[in-house]
Amino acid sequence: MSTKVDGNAAFPMPASENNREWYGISLRDYFAAGFEASQTIMTSADTSLVNPQYLDPRSHGLTVAQVIAKNSYELADAMLAERGK
Repeated sequence: MSTKVDGNAAFPMPASENNREWYGISLRDYFAAGFEASQTIMTSADTSLVNPQYLDPRSHGLTVAQVIAKNSYELADAMLAERGK
């Protein structure tokens, strides 16, 4: 479980008719997924092929997939912080 603010559910759905609880993908995950898709497209445009196991030489041992995921959540956190102002 993340200790980060998740922004609640992006598309909330009731857990049941009589229950006041909601479930759904968090806004943080939704934002990160959008950023991940755009970064993957940009990466594949640069290299013609995305190899998720390729070690990014600029990232001290992280794979391309790990760098994209890390960057996606950092951008999502920045959006949630700006949204909360």
